[in-house]
Amino acid sequence: MLLLPVRNMTNSEKRLRLDFATGKLVSNPKKKLFLRGPVPMDWLSQAAELPGKTLNVALAIWWINGMTQSESFKLTRKSLSLLCIKRDAASTSLKRLEGAGLIKVQRKVGQRPTISIIHLQDIKSNLSSNEACDFSRET
Repeated sequence: MLLLPVRNMTNSEKRLRLDFATGKLVSNPKKKLFLRGPVPMDWLSQAAELPGKTLNVALAIWWINGMTQSESFKLTRKSLSLLCIKRDAASTSLKRLEGAGLIKVQRKVGQRPTISIIHLQDIKSNLSSNEACDFSRET
């Protein structure tokens, strides 16, 4: 599919694509953005308890996670701007989410941070297996 931007038609940019069946240019509107689920409510509720724009950053993280479908990913400017998050607020919110144990962040100088989501069910299963080990030692 060939996409061609057409300028000066209106104030906004119009997208066209070549319809190979007819050989004509047809309108190709942009797709609407969405949040790919499932997004765990217990994870989101913990993020919502944190102050500032932390919930907005958490939603941006889940949006990118759904789009990339990868274990680790980088936070983009587009995701931050869609949810009205400034760079300094994003940095602070990442520290809060990391401190709450919801994400893992790898930072490198001059690069965007690499983020991995920590699923609460993984934490709970690790805790329960550790408690079982501790219980067996006491008896």
